[in-house]
Amino acid sequence: MSNIYRNFKYFRGTKCKKETNNPIVGFNAPREPVVLPVTYEPMSQNRFILTFPPDIDIPSFCVRSTSRPNVRLTGNRLISWENMVITMLDPIESSITQRLYDLVISGRRGLQITLDILDSTGLSVSKWVITGRLIQVDWGTLNHASDDLTLITMELGVDNASLLY
Repeated sequence: MSNIYRNFKYFRGTKCKKETNNPIVGFNAPREPVVLPVTYEPMSQNRFILTFPPDIDIPSFCVRSTSRPNVRLTGNRLISWENMVITMLDPIESSITQRLYDLVISGRRGLQITLDILDSTGLSVSKWVITGRLIQVDWGTLNHASDDLTLITMELGVDNASLLY
């Protein structure tokens, strides 16, 4: 028995058998993938999903950036939640401009949005439920000399935020 075969007798806890018709690999891989736990993985800024209420109908893929809820403290007391800034792309087909304009005109005061922060496999590792009100909408600028995407920025006054996990 060769040293290579002896060292790779077990592959991630699954017994392997020697394969004669594959000179490159030399062994069969296990039939079922084995997922090893990752002990440390930092959160990435680009792994999040911000979900609006269904009646507003703003798709999550249009959200380009957002801030997480921030709190202002004095001593050990909660004073207030700071405003969140949400930047969105404005697609032609499902116009975010129209949806936000309808929201402003309706005079609706309360919004409940959820912010899921994801790991590298797409599972939610942190979930915020945020209740707030629309404070400001900036529909962006237009410029004939630019090829940049049209962005909409909205400011949400946070009344309450709960970190579920």
